Order: sequence, then C-alpha cells, then structure tokens
Amino acid sequence: MRLKLFRYLPLLVVALLASCSKQELETKYATQEEQIERFVTSQQNRFRVVRNQGSSRIVMNEGLDQNRELLRDSLQYNDSVRFYYAGYIFSNGPGTLFTTNHEQTAAAKNFKVTDPNFDIEAWLYQRDQWIPGFERGMYGVRTGEHGYIVFSAKYGFGNESLYSIPKLSALIFEYWIEDVKKN
Repeated sequence: MRLKLFRYLPLLVVALLASCSKQELETKYATQEEQIERFVTSQQNRFRVVRNQGSSRIVMNEGLDQNRELLRDSLQYNDSVRFYYAGYIFSNGPGTLFTTNHEQTAAAKNFKVTDPNFDIEAWLYQRDQWIPGFERGMYGVRTGEHGYIVFSAKYGFGNESLYSIPKLSALIFEYWIEDVKKN
C-alpha cells in the first residue's frame, strides 16, 4: 500500500503546484480587474463607459452626425472598420507605449510607428482575429469615435510575454475610428 502511495506522490505534488499557480493567476487577474474598475469608474462622470465581457470602453469623443446626434451605425460582427490605435501597458491609465499606427502619438512619445504600411481597415469577427479584450471593446464603436479600451491580462496575452509586453500585463488601447462599414 505504501509503495503505491509513493508511486503517485510526484503526480500529486505536480497537481498541487499547478492548482496553486492557477490560483495565483486568477488572483492577479482579479487584482488587475479591480484596478481597471477604479480607473474606469473615475472616468464615468466625464465620459460614456461601455462594458463588454471583461473589456471596458471609455468614449471620450462620440461618433456624431452633422446634427451632433449619435450616429446609428455601430460596429457589429462581420462589419469592417478603419482605425488608428496606440497600445499601452495599463498602469492606472496609459503607461508604457508598446505599439501604435498613429503618427501624432508616435511623434509625441518619440516612438517609431509600429507599421507605417499598416492597412487600417479590418473586419470584426468572432474568430480570434484580435485579442479578446480588444475585440470586445471595439464592438459597438462608431465612425468619429475616440477613446480607450482597457482589459486585464486575462483578456489579453495572459501569462505569455509578447515582444515588449511583459507577461500578465493589463492593456489599454487608445483608438480613433475613421470609418465603420456595414457589411
């Protein structure tokens, strides 16, 4: 009986360590989501906030028509959108810039435009074209809209590092919507 117990002991230790790291990961995500919620709540009195499955969009400038009324057409799945963006590590707001295709932001931050030949037209699909937090934040944007999309690492790159983005990084993207095309 003892021999059988020792045979499975390494498996039990690995299972225990895995569950601890999973718990630590969930704790990190929860902490980030609390920090994000405090930031978003601090913006609610000045800007419209849209929440969508772990992602929050802070709309600083609405997409308005010539009569200053909210545009009806918003980005839905299978529509296309032309936009500029600037991606930051979240640090109670925009922290370190890690990517942008917006020339003014790049110049202001002494940062090289990530991809100067980037085609800013993209389609919104529910097929992992974008990271989940960004996709969920873009859902519903309107032509002319400008704001921030913010989400925890759980809806970003998780426990993986990517280029200059450290693992377990909450992200915030500034965006400028040029055009939404209904498809």
